[in-house]
Order: sequence, then structure tokens, then C-alpha cells
Amino acid sequence: MFGRLVAYKKEHGDCNVRQSWKEDRALGRWVSIQRRAKAQNKLSSQRRHRLESLGFVWNMAEEFWEKMYQELVAYKKRHGHCNMSRSDERNQSLASWVNNQRYLISMHRLLPDRLRRLNALGFTKNTKNAKWGEMYARPAALDHLSTRSLSPLISHRRQRRPRRCGVNPCFW
Repeated sequence: MFGRLVAYKKEHGDCNVRQSWKEDRALGRWVSIQRRAKAQNKLSSQRRHRLESLGFVWNMAEEFWEKMYQELVAYKKRHGHCNMSRSDERNQSLASWVNNQRYLISMHRLLPDRLRRLNALGFTKNTKNAKWGEMYARPAALDHLSTRSLSPLISHRRQRRPRRCGVNPCFW
């Protein structure tokens, strides 16, 4: 089986064979058994070292969290914030992961180290508050502009709405 795992790594670049992999279910089950044996301290150190020399990942959940965290870091570099919408269609898997982290934080179930790392990145649990703060800060950034240069931006607010049937437009 080890030889089949080596071949899998050459083809796919990792040793993350799913247990339900249709092309070789036996290999998927074997990989799962190796992970379980290590977790129960039943795997010999020789086998553990051979698997680790291939880059074998023992904890897939930890590996996935780390991969998504790195994607969030890249997202922040591109956009300047971590306030990703849960409906972001460009990267649905990251959006789903971010939403899940927010849920775990709200339930006080996120591991402290992960919470610390997300906080250091500027991650916010409540995006509505973050967006409010962002919008509140915007007018201060526009203070240097004259009213005349802003007129195209606010001209739609100056337009009067026509009265309907003599009703005061303030009560529409």
C-alpha cells in the first residue's frame, strides 16, 4: 500500500487520499487506518517516519483550517480587509469558511490560538459593525474636497420630488 501512496503523491502532489476515493477505495481506507493508528499510538515510529517523509498529513481538519487561513491572508492583502460576504461568488469555499469561523466565535467554540490569529489579522465577527465603521470614516476622508467638487456625488439628494395630490413629500 505504501507504494500505491507514493504513486498517488506523484500524480496528485499530496497524500490526502479520501477514504471514499472511487479510483482506489482500498488505498483510501488504508490511509484512514494509518491516521487512526497514529492517533491511538498504535503506529510504529518506523511507519510514522516513512509516511512523514512523504509529507503525510495526520490531521486533515488542521490542514484545511491552515489552508483557508492562508487564503484569508491573501484576500486581506488584495482587498485590505477580512470582511468577506458569505455570498461572495468569486470564492465560495473561503466565504463559507469565514462564515463558519464567525459562527464558532459567536458560540465560543473556536480554539483560542485560532481566535488569536484571526484577531491579529483584523478579522471581525460582526461585519455590519465593521461596515458601519468604514462608512462612518468615509466623510472624514472627503473633508479636503470642496463642496463644488462633491456636487456630482450629492446632486441626486438636492432634487425635489414632485408633490402628489397635494400631499407633503416629507410623509411619503
